[in-house]
Amino acid sequence: LCELAQLAELDLKNNFLTALPDNFGRLQALVVLSATNNRLRTLPASIGALRCLEDLSVFSNDIESLPQSLSELARLELLYVGSNPRLAALPRNMGRLRQLRILDASGCALTAVPDSLTACTRLTKLWLSKNRIAFLPERWAQMRNLTEIFLQDNDLQILPGSLTKLKLHNFAISGNPLLRTPQDLLSFNTTVACQPGVRRLAELCANVVLVAGIEWEEMHLPVSVCALLRRARHCSVCDGLFFNALTVVALFDMLCVYHRVPVLHVLCPACKIKMARKIESLNALLHS
Repeated sequence: LCELAQLAELDLKNNFLTALPDNFGRLQALVVLSATNNRLRTLPASIGALRCLEDLSVFSNDIESLPQSLSELARLELLYVGSNPRLAALPRNMGRLRQLRILDASGCALTAVPDSLTACTRLTKLWLSKNRIAFLPERWAQMRNLTEIFLQDNDLQILPGSLTKLKLHNFAISGNPLLRTPQDLLSFNTTVACQPGVRRLAELCANVVLVAGIEWEEMHLPVSVCALLRRARHCSVCDGLFFNALTVVALFDMLCVYHRVPVLHVLCPACKIKMARKIESLNALLHS
């Protein structure tokens, strides 16, 4: 099979396959791969070599993990990994899939979504229902093409405030233990003051590393820069990068017109001032 160097489309669905060949990456011309409804437990690491692959479907298998090399599929547009009930995590570098438009990871055992996913700015549909997800990444404002999110039947109590920036057409959140009353939100509200002694140069270096998308964990950087990188946040309102004077505000907001949901806003100092009236109203309601 792997000698078919010009093969562009491969349909392997509805068989009893438990594995794909280790040298599967030799199918350099492959554009569409469907291995839905088999018994696959994983995918070969060599799949990352399929640089022409645009459509990958491994829906309804027994996959327990996905290779990190999956994030090397630079042309991938459609990814269907749903209905793999043992799949507990997506590759941490999902953000490298810059052409990705549809991601279906519903019906798995995911407990979290990798932060890097929000770098997939071409994504239009995200299906994550029937998992065990308790938290979502903070930064969603840059995903301007995202119009559909399905999050039913997870473990979400509160959603990131930046989701309110999206122009969603379809949104589903039923079957989650969402917070219901203003009093429920109180424990989430907090403010962290500026850290003393932060050097401007260190902050500038940290900013350059993050904006450039550098994988800094593998680099030898000064301790002060690493400390800033670990506490870097993006503002829910302006999407600006900041390191200090963190304010977290939980409140109810509207999503997709019809959904009033609890959201958690992480605010930079400037946006905290802009939202002062809304915060004061919330505090008054909480203490009334």
